[in-house]
Amino acid sequence: MTLDRNAAYRLLDVQDHEGHSRVESRKLYCDRVGCLATDLHRVGATLCMTFVRDPAGGLIQRHLNTSTVIGMEGQNGLLMVKTLNSVYLLEPVGALDEVPDVFPEDVLDEGYAGELIELYLSEENDHFCKGTYWNERRAAHPLEVRHHLGMVVDSCLIREADGASGRFYGRYYLNANGKVEFYDTLYGQQDYSVPILIHNCGTIF
Repeated sequence: MTLDRNAAYRLLDVQDHEGHSRVESRKLYCDRVGCLATDLHRVGATLCMTFVRDPAGGLIQRHLNTSTVIGMEGQNGLLMVKTLNSVYLLEPVGALDEVPDVFPEDVLDEGYAGELIELYLSEENDHFCKGTYWNERRAAHPLEVRHHLGMVVDSCLIREADGASGRFYGRYYLNANGKVEFYDTLYGQQDYSVPILIHNCGTIF
């Protein structure tokens, strides 16, 4: 069966091979049932997907890799994925609407004409869902997270998605309580003069 990596699916249930729901047995399933997944693709014998919307439509970034896939088929309008351990029932929902890149006029002082960094943070993928850098002309530049392995603590670096500019727009690490803490380097390399607007899409901070 051919999968469209751009298509979106809602995870309805995860069952055992006898048809009994397994959702309550694992937090992994509880956190994903009802959510919208995209980028469904095979990696070896497994199926991978990324959940990008919670049941209320909020941005998230939650991943799921199944056990060995035994078969996939359409059944009663659903995609049924049977694996070695479970059966996943997914409802096709068509194309996924992107969060529009609209400059957030209402959260800044009237007449503000400078740059802005806008981040959407959740509790997975090291607390990064989506980011945008707005330049002085209010043109949007998508941002991404780059993971950095440190000698003492690992951290996350925010940069433009294509990495062409070589500029980092923010650096943060997760402290002992799982909270996001922005930091500068020992050499003062990080410029925090540009305002950062953070949308809290998570549930733990």
